[in-house]
Amino acid sequence: MAVGRKRVAFARINRRAETTEGMGVRPFAVDMRHLAESHETHTQFRGREWIAADLRLLPSEDHMTGVLGFSDIELLRDFDLAAFSWLKGPVRAEVGASERTMVPFAIDLHEDRRWVAFGTSHRIQPYGFARGFEATLNAAVGKLGLMPSEWEVDLVIPVARVEEWLDLYPEVVRFTRYVRLHNPGLKLDRDRAEMRALGARLKQETFSSERGRQLKVKDNPEFDRGLEGLETGDLDVYLEAGRGVTKRTFSSRRMADRVWVTDYGDDLEYGMELMLRAVLEYATEGGMQETII
Repeated sequence: MAVGRKRVAFARINRRAETTEGMGVRPFAVDMRHLAESHETHTQFRGREWIAADLRLLPSEDHMTGVLGFSDIELLRDFDLAAFSWLKGPVRAEVGASERTMVPFAIDLHEDRRWVAFGTSHRIQPYGFARGFEATLNAAVGKLGLMPSEWEVDLVIPVARVEEWLDLYPEVVRFTRYVRLHNPGLKLDRDRAEMRALGARLKQETFSSERGRQLKVKDNPEFDRGLEGLETGDLDVYLEAGRGVTKRTFSSRRMADRVWVTDYGDDLEYGMELMLRAVLEYATEGGMQETII
């Protein structure tokens, strides 16, 4: 019998602020320990109470595991044995979390990494996890008065994902970059220097080709430079190739680097163990095997 699989995705936790003051004062691991001990990592977000719980710091204090989830109302129909009917069976409502609304995760607490490996489910896909986890972190940060006050959970993808798409659709006519500040905010390249000077937290830059022509993206160092930051969560890109009925698009905003692991079902303890293995390999190998175990 084939072994079931679950998808693991990757993100990075970035601590950003409009100014450089306060950045990097405390190690990331120290802040995360404060958050774990506070039991304040919960908040209402988009109509749900998101809770990051079971936060456990490993003995080495350089990794943390936990579970993110939310409760939901589930309608269950009992079978009516007397009528031998599902349709006539009574319906009851139950409130709680399930395998569909809870996922395990693990965090690499090293200051220069801050990777997050997390499971996905029917109700929690990569973009939803990132926004929900981000909301719980910022809720706790605000209650505890930690600085910087803006934490972001950014999905990450390898540049190779863009290159693979370009191999299929090379006739690019539009290229848009969405640039965010680096963490810890002290690295000032050309983009970030402009943002600092203008007091901006996001830079949007679009390149459009002339009518009937295409952008020079293949083997172009300037285009390659424009992709820097995808793998650390500091950049999103949007590409358009072709026009009309042949138009194809690529957006990194909701994409995440991903692998498969053995299906842990509702065994969240085992799930956290798998997430820890995933984030360890992601940090040390710079890539993943198709299946971890």
